[in-house]
Amino acid sequence: EPFAGTLRQNEIKPQSAIELEISDCLRPGDVILARIHALGGEKEYILSTAETELGVVKATCESSGYDLVPVSYKEMECPVTKVKEGRKVAKPRAAA
Repeated sequence: EPFAGTLRQNEIKPQSAIELEISDCLRPGDVILARIHALGGEKEYILSTAETELGVVKATCESSGYDLVPVSYKEMECPVTKVKEGRKVAKPRAAA
């Protein structure tokens, strides 16, 4: 049974005092690692990616369709076109 989640602008980056562009942090279709911040309604969750280990874990290049590779905590790069796209990248997790 599907569940809905909402990611509010103020729950994307930690202590973001300035207005941020959501498209510089994540985009539709991105796979993110997030925490449940609060319960919204029935079967709806308010999500947060404000912690450093949370954020985008998988994204697709808009021009080539290839998976982007993280190059920093705020950018991912297409391995084919070398185009960099802004994302709030999740901190890599150690393999178990």
